[in-house]
Amino acid sequence: MAKNKTKFNLRNFLLGGFVLSLFLCFFPNFVKSADPEPVLVKEINNDYYPYLEYLKIMGNSLYFFYIANTENWNPIYELWKSDGTTGSTTLVKDINERRDHTDNVDYLVAIGGTLFFGANDGTNGKELWKSDGTPAGTVMIKDINPGVNGSSPEQSVDFNGVLYFSANDGVNGEELWKSDGTADGTAMIKDINPGAAYSSPTNLYIIGSTLYFEADNGVNGRELWKSDGTEGGTKIIKDINPAGNAQTSTFVEYNSTLFFGANDGIHGKELWKSDGTADGTVIVRDINSGGGNGNPAHPVVYNNELYFSAADEVDNNELWKTDGTEAKTVKVKEINPSGTSNPTGPMAEFSGELYFSACDQGTIYCYDNELWKTDGTEAGTVQVAEIRSDCETYPCSNFGSIPAYLTVSGDSLYFSANDGTHGKELWKTDGTEVGTEIVKDVNLCGDFQPNNLTDFNNSLYFFAIDNCEDDRTQLWTLTTGTDDDVDDSSENDLDDAGEGDLNVEEEDNNPVSDYTSVEVVLTSIPSGPKIEILMFFSLSLLFFLILNNIRFFKNRNPKV
Repeated sequence: MAKNKTKFNLRNFLLGGFVLSLFLCFFPNFVKSADPEPVLVKEINNDYYPYLEYLKIMGNSLYFFYIANTENWNPIYELWKSDGTTGSTTLVKDINERRDHTDNVDYLVAIGGTLFFGANDGTNGKELWKSDGTPAGTVMIKDINPGVNGSSPEQSVDFNGVLYFSANDGVNGEELWKSDGTADGTAMIKDINPGAAYSSPTNLYIIGSTLYFEADNGVNGRELWKSDGTEGGTKIIKDINPAGNAQTSTFVEYNSTLFFGANDGIHGKELWKSDGTADGTVIVRDINSGGGNGNPAHPVVYNNELYFSAADEVDNNELWKTDGTEAKTVKVKEINPSGTSNPTGPMAEFSGELYFSACDQGTIYCYDNELWKTDGTEAGTVQVAEIRSDCETYPCSNFGSIPAYLTVSGDSLYFSANDGTHGKELWKTDGTEVGTEIVKDVNLCGDFQPNNLTDFNNSLYFFAIDNCEDDRTQLWTLTTGTDDDVDDSSENDLDDAGEGDLNVEEEDNNPVSDYTSVEVVLTSIPSGPKIEILMFFSLSLLFFLILNNIRFFKNRNPKV
């Protein structure tokens, strides 16, 4: 009898063992979902219901305000920063160490490497402050209104590298100011309403080398103004409503021109535009003719046209667009034939189309809003998905899914929505109905309430609530970029941490308030197409090698 020449292949056996080890190593990630999930960046734990506001990017960090209530229920506002990791999410400075006063921190504006804001240190009242992200570099710029009342700086904007804002020095009332970040460089531009009366500048908006705003000089009422940063160059553009206030609003730049809503006392509140001159400040179209209000709102520039919400004499709020001329200021589509579609903002551009929230059924007071998109044509204005469908007839107790905070991050459009089952949670869409889905039901017994969605360093950051027992708002993140896009220096420093408490020690250069502690932080599991491809080839090779060696044992002749 001939001998079996099939030989045991040691090389294949060892290689198969290596591939098997590789598979077992990556198997936990392989069986996980390929979609990343929201991650709590850092839980700022407080017994008096913390709240977070104003996400602002400066350099490689996000800045925000942490708001808590003390034992006597006074709100305490403090400035925090984060680069997206737990260890970097820290208090910048405890500006007001006294717990019987509010810090009143607000209006974050980043100019270069300096963050400007208003704050109350408990002694000087609410004044203008700045920060470079360090405790030592977080200081009051100037005590504009000496004493405990403060100047209450507001309406802050970056105008050619200089901060412009409204403030009250206690002598001239609330007027237009500017600051270069130094005490000597912080000064009133013009006493628009002379004496102690207020001009109360609002709606500060920049186009090129011109600052537009609304103010009251005590003669013409609240009208449209402009400034080049000098006293002589700060002047009224036009008395739009000689009999009263122009009520300007919704400023937006389009083709280097200012578009806004205004009431001239004849046409009601309609769409206007201005090139900074009296002759160039004109009504675009009387959308709701006969003295009715068109009430233009939520303006956004898309595909070389200006889109906005407005109402004419026939239909209530619908989606409109304009090229800046009366003839081409037209309704895109009558989304809700029996009432108002109530298009709301912020609108967002995504994958070559404009997305917004609107209602296509119901009465004049319809707020059953869902996610819509448009390419600028009537036929191309369609509902993306009916996220909440438990209100088919009216009257109805719910208000639709009400998509809000539309923000593009990575390859998706993210937003908050309520499907009537999971509460208000984080959703995403690729522009199709099947691709519109909830990211995760994070708060299983209530509303996650994601808000202030911000795209930063290949991730989506936002404030949300995951606790079933209270309404503590915390900072969250969701990885939206690819592995190739992610900077290794921004990896979560808790990737190797297990469950349990994380102890954070106070550092001398980064004091932590006595009402702050840190608890468990969960991290996302890496996964994606690269892992799946690796597993496919590993399994295929392993299967081939095992079959090859099994054939050896199968073909062996038994000893006789």
